[in-house]
Amino acid sequence: MLSHKWDLPDSEGIPQVPRDLTSVSDKEIMDLFATLVAWQNYVDQSTVDLEQVEAMKANALKVAEAFAMARSGAKQVAQQKAEMLSDPLVQERSTEYLTAKSNRKALGIQKEALERTTNLVSRELSRRIGRGPTESRNARFKP
Repeated sequence: MLSHKWDLPDSEGIPQVPRDLTSVSDKEIMDLFATLVAWQNYVDQSTVDLEQVEAMKANALKVAEAFAMARSGAKQVAQQKAEMLSDPLVQERSTEYLTAKSNRKALGIQKEALERTTNLVSRELSRRIGRGPTESRNARFKP
């Protein structure tokens, strides 16, 4: 049913980024970045899985609605729709679809926050890499 499930990158959850990234050692920030990238990969795969579940639930809802409409003995479309919407199976499938949709959207919020966090750490890594040659050159001329 669902695509390949990736292992969680870290059982403790997505790591928190220190407020002052400049106080973190190069090794610690690189480890943090690697963990955040692993979490991004996991969340990306989970997003695909939830999109698949949402599509399947939407399809199940459409099928239930079609069967309910076909079972309706009403002659007018408005009455058929009213009967369809009151059908218990349609209501159940509708709830399942809305739950799947909200789960996917909630993960999307987490995904965007994770991307912003990873970008922040990446910028600090780039800043450190960019200053490296300058500091090395300056160090040669200092006693």
